[in-house]
Amino acid sequence: NHGFWKVGGMEEVFASHGICFRDCTTVNMTGITVKNCNLHDITTWNVDGITVNDFTLLAADNKNWLIYQTRNGTISNSRSDDAEYEDGFMMYYGNSNLTFTNCSTSNNGREGFGVNSTNTNITLNNCSGTDNGQNLYIGLSNNVTVNTFYSTRGGVFRHNTTEYRP
Repeated sequence: NHGFWKVGGMEEVFASHGICFRDCTTVNMTGITVKNCNLHDITTWNVDGITVNDFTLLAADNKNWLIYQTRNGTISNSRSDDAEYEDGFMMYYGNSNLTFTNCSTSNNGREGFGVNSTNTNITLNNCSGTDNGQNLYIGLSNNVTVNTFYSTRGGVFRHNTTEYRP
């Protein structure tokens, strides 16, 4: 625990995380499970080039994965479940060129997948959400493509989004 820091009034980036990547290039993760963290299971902040495969995130108090200013990445065959108060995969501010394939979320308190504000070129392929507050939220982002999204017992919401392709 590095204390409680805020960056420009945005989400905390150094408080009780399982894993935090900040100002990194070329991050590769395979076959990792992170669970029960006080704030986020993982935070990526200002990361350029990320590849994630077979990743399991479970039961963070807040967000399982906070994705902030992360660019040029692929996330596949991964799941993010049981975040008590907030989100499974949450893309906040300034993310671009990210593709999620065969990823799932369930039983998160707020969003399963969140694409929230100033994100561009985000793609979801064959992903699913079950029993989240909202299974998929897309807001204030550009060029978001959703190719086959399974939603069960939760909502799907989009707001002020350009070029949303269901």
